[in-house]
Amino acid sequence: MLLEDCRGNVERALSSIAWRGVDGPAQDLQAWLSAVITFQGSCVDMFPKGEVRDEVNNTMEKAREVSSNALAIIKQGAALASMLDLHTSLDKGGRQLEEKEKSASSSSSSVPTWVPSEERKLLGAKGERRRAALTPNVTVAKDGSGDFTNISAALDAMPEKYSGRYFIYVKEGVYEETVNITGRMANVTMYGDGSKRSIVTGSKNIVDGIRMWRTATFAVDGDSFMAMKLGIRNTAGVEKQQALALRVKGDKAIFFNCRIEGNQDTLFAQAYRQFYRSCVISGTVDFIMGDASAVFQRCLLVVRKPRPGQPAVVTAQARRDHQQTTGFVIHRSQIVADEQLASSSNSNKSGSAPVNTYLGRPWKEFARTVVMESVIDGFVHRQGYMPWEGKDNLGTAFFGEFRNGGDGANVTGRKEMQGFHVMGKDRALQFTVGHFLHGADWIPETGTPVSLGLSGEEE
Repeated sequence: MLLEDCRGNVERALSSIAWRGVDGPAQDLQAWLSAVITFQGSCVDMFPKGEVRDEVNNTMEKAREVSSNALAIIKQGAALASMLDLHTSLDKGGRQLEEKEKSASSSSSSVPTWVPSEERKLLGAKGERRRAALTPNVTVAKDGSGDFTNISAALDAMPEKYSGRYFIYVKEGVYEETVNITGRMANVTMYGDGSKRSIVTGSKNIVDGIRMWRTATFAVDGDSFMAMKLGIRNTAGVEKQQALALRVKGDKAIFFNCRIEGNQDTLFAQAYRQFYRSCVISGTVDFIMGDASAVFQRCLLVVRKPRPGQPAVVTAQARRDHQQTTGFVIHRSQIVADEQLASSSNSNKSGSAPVNTYLGRPWKEFARTVVMESVIDGFVHRQGYMPWEGKDNLGTAFFGEFRNGGDGANVTGRKEMQGFHVMGKDRALQFTVGHFLHGADWIPETGTPVSLGLSGEEE
C-alpha cells in the first residue's frame, strides 16, 4: 500500500507535464516539477526507518537530482527556451501580469452568480446587480431536503465527464464523514451556508494507528478545487498528536471564507499552488505544514495551547530542494493566541511553564516561510523561529519578514537566527500572489477577492 501511494503521487505529478506538454507557461512547469520533488521526498517519509527506506531513498535521490536540474534549466528563462521547445510561452505570465493586476480588483464580470447578495461587495461586485441565479448541480442536506444527505454520496454520484465547473451546495448541518475530492474531480466548487453552519468534522489521528496523511477529515486531490463558506474540523484532542483537518494536493486550489480547525498538523498543504483568503485556521503545533506554494491572505491564524512541554508552532514548511518554487506566504493576515494559550504564555498558573510560540520551523532542509504586511501579537517568542527537533537546519532555510506590525513583529531577536531575513520591497514583491502564485492567471476568474501585490500597489 505504501509503494502504491508513493508511485501514484509521483506518476500524477509527471503526468501533468506529459499530458499538458512542455509548451505550457514556465510557471506551470516549475509548479509541476516542484511537486515531483515533493512527492519523491514524501515517498521516503512514508516508510519506517530500515533497509527498505534506505533503498527507496537512494532511488529517489537520483530522481530528485534529475528533477532539480530540469527546474534549474527552466529558471534560466528564454535563453534556454529552444532546448526545451518552450518558445514564447516561457514569459507569457509575466507579460500579462501588469494588465491583470490592474483589472483583478475592479472586474465584476467573473463573480459567480450563486454568491449571496451580501457577499458581492467582498467579491468585487460593487454596484452590480447580477440577479441571475445559478442552480447547483447537486445539493447536500442532512434533513433530507436536498439530493443527498451526505457529501460523500454527492461526490460518488458525480458524472465521469462534465463541462465547466461542478457546483455542490452543502446546506447547514454538521456532517460527520471523511470527504475525498479525488484526482478525477477537477473544477469542483463546494460552498455552504457559513463556516460555522456547514461543517465537516472527523477525529482520525495517528495515535489510533492511522498514518498521518490518511487522518484528514477533508482531502483534496483534484485540480482547481474551490471551497467557500465551509467549516472543516478534526476534533481529536492534543493527546492524539497528528490529526489533519484538511489535506490539499490539488493544483490551483482556493479556500475562501472557510474555517479550518484542529490541533497538531491541522492543514497539510501538501503540494502544488494554493490560495487561502479570509479563512480562520487554528491549531497547536505545525498547524500549517507541507510543501505547497501557498499564500494565506487576510486570514486569521489562531494558535492554541499544545500538549505540556511542547512549543506552539504556526508553520512547518517542507521545501527539499533549493530549485523548488514552493513556500508559505502569510500576507496581510493576523496571528493571534486563543484565550487558553494567551493565559499560559503570560503566567505560571498551576505551576505550569509558559508556552513558547514560534512562527515556524523548517520541516525540510530548504524550508521557506514569509510573513509580510501582517499583524503579529506579542505572545510570539522574540526569536520567531526554531530548528526542527534534533536537526540544525536553520542555515539552509529561508524565513523572511516585511513590514509587519503588532507587539510580536519586532525583529531584533530574530536577527541572531540563521536563515532569517528582513526583506526589502523588491524581495517582498517576489512573494506576492501575482508573482509567487502567478495568481492573476487563475484566481480572479473564480470571483475570489485577491490582492495581487503589496499594500497600496494595486488597490
